[in-house]
Amino acid sequence: MIRSALRFCAFAIAFLPGTASAHIGAGDAHGFIHGFSHPLSGIDHILAMVAVGLFAAHLGGRALWLVPSTFISVMALAGIAGTAGVELPFVEIGIGMSVVVLGLVVAFQLNVSTLVAMSLVGFFAIFHGHAHGAEMPESVFGLTYGIGFICATALLHGIGVGLGVAVGKAGEAYSRPIVQIGGGAMAIVGLLILISSDGTGALAAVQFLHSTSAIQLPNTVSKRPPPEEAWNKGFAMLLAFKEREGHCCVLRDHREKGYRLGQWVAVQRYNQDNHDDWRRAQLDKIGFVWSELDRWWEEGFEALKAFKSREGHCYVPAVHIEGDVNLGYWVRVQRRQENKMNSERKRRLNEIGLAWNGGRPLVGKLTARQSVEIS
Repeated sequence: MIRSALRFCAFAIAFLPGTASAHIGAGDAHGFIHGFSHPLSGIDHILAMVAVGLFAAHLGGRALWLVPSTFISVMALAGIAGTAGVELPFVEIGIGMSVVVLGLVVAFQLNVSTLVAMSLVGFFAIFHGHAHGAEMPESVFGLTYGIGFICATALLHGIGVGLGVAVGKAGEAYSRPIVQIGGGAMAIVGLLILISSDGTGALAAVQFLHSTSAIQLPNTVSKRPPPEEAWNKGFAMLLAFKEREGHCCVLRDHREKGYRLGQWVAVQRYNQDNHDDWRRAQLDKIGFVWSELDRWWEEGFEALKAFKSREGHCYVPAVHIEGDVNLGYWVRVQRRQENKMNSERKRRLNEIGLAWNGGRPLVGKLTARQSVEIS
């Protein structure tokens, strides 16, 4: 069992840099980094994936690699569905429940057949995979993004397997209470994520684990900010961002003074049909971008303006990253959609001087850095 665990951990870790280096190019690296960071950006994803590894280590045998492999395979398929826009209800609830259930499975050291274990983790992998796919930025390449979050997931599974094997070597007298405490803590975090209606469950969970004991759970929950107060805090952070940046196109992983503003903005878009008139009016008043595609377009346009301001032209190299935006790809998309684009967007691009044919400038000189292939 230990030898199999070491092989799985070695594969998970070795697979990571090999996959990354196999896809060169700024656009590909941009997508890989986004995909790899996504599972690591939330405590719910991290705990669930580590718990899968711990569960597999406990079962041993074939389950040591079949259980994590099932999670990764189903997650990848669900990610493709999420990227394609397939709707899946109760995604956040499913992710929260995965932390609760898998935490309890670890705590009670559940002994089941490998097939049952594969079915259990595969079910929860649907929700995690869909979340990864649905939240993929429009500006990245889907394949490298998918490879990124698969690598991060395999790494977290490997960490869970390694922890499970290490704890098991401590002996029955020590390993059981360690596993029970760890699994119970995971389940408590999952509960806090589930009962949080404003997207701050992960933060509340961390604060809970650091400052209280399980006996104090009811008091901790009662002190959670009410939904209106939590929404107002997010809106205030968005206002500060707008005043500084001049727009409301917040990247998914952006933090404003430590606050997860990118996540808050994503929640507002997801719940746009459930907002009351007052909240929607407040967001509309400051120029909130409701569509993810519109957000991506505005981010690209801002990046093109920055490029034009610095370089003096809009002849963007085919492989060029401007800030966090794959600007070379964005410009190519605009040119392909020239005849389908609405008149307002076309007017703005004409005003800034976008060359629709993508040719090189006929006058003036390009620097050595700029004289690469123009998109």
